[in-house]
Amino acid sequence: MKDFASQHRADGRVEGWAEALLLVLEARGVVVSEEVRRRITGCADLERLENWVRQVAAAGSADDLFNGWLSDFFTDCAMTVDDYEWKSDFALRHRAVGRSEGLAEALLMTLETRGITVSEEVRRRITGCGDLERLENWVRRATTADSAEELFD
Repeated sequence: MKDFASQHRADGRVEGWAEALLLVLEARGVVVSEEVRRRITGCADLERLENWVRQVAAAGSADDLFNGWLSDFFTDCAMTVDDYEWKSDFALRHRAVGRSEGLAEALLMTLETRGITVSEEVRRRITGCGDLERLENWVRRATTADSAEELFD
């Protein structure tokens, strides 16, 4: 069971990073086409997703995004189109944990990439949050916040 739990959790982390990338793009005012959305959510390469979140967070404008990471976006992303909808409580629970971990990691990276200091207290609050909707809201806010504490206002 532990191997299945670990795999579902890892898959959930990838989903969390992909979701965070889409949220940050949306918050930056970038209109994401269905094709780009499909490519992002289908990307199974966690390192690539982390890099994309970092680049989006560091971009000065939406134009910078299209001159940077989006210019080579359609190259060689490792795709896995997993259309299977997991229904077991076991799978859903572990994927949700992984998604919250991925969102929290992407949120922290977004803040740090923007040069915002993250205290241990804030880091614990973010990584300890299991509420996906709250994490999604914090990711959106991280694109414009002047301090990490502003996420919680």
